[in-house]
Amino acid sequence: MIQKTYFSHNEKELENIINEIKNLDELKSAKGALALFYCNGLSEAEASKYIDIFRNALPQIKISGISVITSRENWNEKGVSLSLLLFESTNVDIYAYDASEYDEDMVIHDFSEKIEQTKDAKVILTYPVNPVNDFTKILEAISDRYKEIIFFGALAAARDYESGKEGSFYSPKEIADSREKLFGAGHLEHLLQGVGTSGSVEAFSICDRIIDSGYVFVILSGDKLQCLPRYSLGWRPLGIGLPIKRSDKTDEMGNACITKIDGIPAVEIYEKYLDVQADEYFLDNVCEFPVVVNRNGTDIARVPLYVGENGEIYFSGDIRSDEEIRLSYVNPEELFEMSKEAAEQTRAFEPQAMIMTICYNRFHFLKELEHTEIDYFEDVSQELIYAFGGYEILKGFDCGGILNSAFISLALKEGDDCECEHCTGAITIPARKEEKRLKSFGERMTTFIESTTKELEKAYERLMMQTWQNLHFCQTCLMKSAHLSMQFLE
Repeated sequence: MIQKTYFSHNEKELENIINEIKNLDELKSAKGALALFYCNGLSEAEASKYIDIFRNALPQIKISGISVITSRENWNEKGVSLSLLLFESTNVDIYAYDASEYDEDMVIHDFSEKIEQTKDAKVILTYPVNPVNDFTKILEAISDRYKEIIFFGALAAARDYESGKEGSFYSPKEIADSREKLFGAGHLEHLLQGVGTSGSVEAFSICDRIIDSGYVFVILSGDKLQCLPRYSLGWRPLGIGLPIKRSDKTDEMGNACITKIDGIPAVEIYEKYLDVQADEYFLDNVCEFPVVVNRNGTDIARVPLYVGENGEIYFSGDIRSDEEIRLSYVNPEELFEMSKEAAEQTRAFEPQAMIMTICYNRFHFLKELEHTEIDYFEDVSQELIYAFGGYEILKGFDCGGILNSAFISLALKEGDDCECEHCTGAITIPARKEEKRLKSFGERMTTFIESTTKELEKAYERLMMQTWQNLHFCQTCLMKSAHLSMQFLE
């Protein structure tokens, strides 16, 4: 298989790209062909023109994709990132479900049947958009049935590229010069939900048509297809686990509603630990400290989206009622090390194609340094495609799910069984490499916070154990005293 990635600013450039694709020898012999369209700042009407031009010229190539926050280093570059994947032995099948026609149970039933009918399904590219239904329920139900299939993708997102308008984006330099331009009141809320900040630009997913509410799935199947998924978070949990009280209701996007954390109104937990109030700067002040839940040994972050009228907080994605949450923090140096290690493991896999999804929260934290992580992977392949979307999707082998604050990658290749030590198919978090070197102040502070936190946790455990022992002793004394009293009365 091969991957060729292009960027088109206009229809004329797209026609030139099409002519180049037509001359590819690999196209003539390809068993499966897929074109991924990641649309930057395009309206549905504009995207439809690109799709129609491409489909009419190359009907043998199947099309999928989404609108994104960006897929370019220059965040103001409007157009389409187009990545062509040509497979020698892999089949490509695309299924789409409009949310106005299918509820959760219908999608689960119908798409499960499609998977069941597909031999050697290995990867399912997953592109929901404005899911009126609970997408978490859909993803969990289907992936639980097919644990060895990798689900990878992103929630469609959108933004206004016209500078000067509220909610528009700016270059990293402009962001550094004027933080207020990017983070206006309420702006981050729209971004993290994956909905547009302007009425003229809306989020959508792509199949043989544009879908503005629903789900697009791309099944990649074949006995020669191999994949290497990688999930890097970098945020570390801090302190003891805090019990939560979750509302039975979610918002229209299926995001969890938490009413209480550790017995107090959810919003007050940030005031208690971070001195952050529920004002117009709430999201900007807390998104660098997402909460973390641990599922099957994997830490998954949840970013607050907005505060309800009664102090409840809606988090991006799901939080289960029996889960404890912990606030988290991140050290940039360690974050880069994890991404670099993930890139090196991907290099050892010798990929023929690469797709990545990156959380906007990482850019919010790292600013112009965010592209450092992307550079590590572009050093492996210049043909990869990436996107900053709504939320990240990576699920397989009973790990992962809907993710926040994550950097996820999917490497693909065709061939015989891979002998790479990292090619287990499982979703793994790269381990840190310890080495002798001068450590930064941030790294040393991270170690200090972790060590003191662990000491406090142990002290808390000892206190609880001593309290329980004292209570047990008191209970025993009371029982003996009562027994002696009874004997005396007798």
